[in-house]
Amino acid sequence: MCGIVGVVGLINVEAKKVFKQLLEVDSLRGRHSTGVVKVLANGYTETRKKAVDGLDFVKLESKWIEEGASRVLIGHNRWATKGAINDVNAHPFTHGAISGVHNG
Repeated sequence: MCGIVGVVGLINVEAKKVFKQLLEVDSLRGRHSTGVVKVLANGYTETRKKAVDGLDFVKLESKWIEEGASRVLIGHNRWATKGAINDVNAHPFTHGAISGVHNG
């Protein structure tokens, strides 16, 4: 059981606030790790992920989520059914210019 949340478009301050709230509430779907992939207006992609629940992730990364002109924010809360609970196994996964999350 994992959870996926996201916002796409011209993401303003209010939408970023809602995204953080979604990430916190979505912790019910996975408490073992949380991560976010952020696509900026210039197409640059940034990823952060940690073996903490959504509430703690938002506390640690709130400023980073708010920074920049984001066009896509995708968040994932992992409930570890297979594999260790650590930063490496947290989603999103990134390979080159491709980032992804999944609900197993």
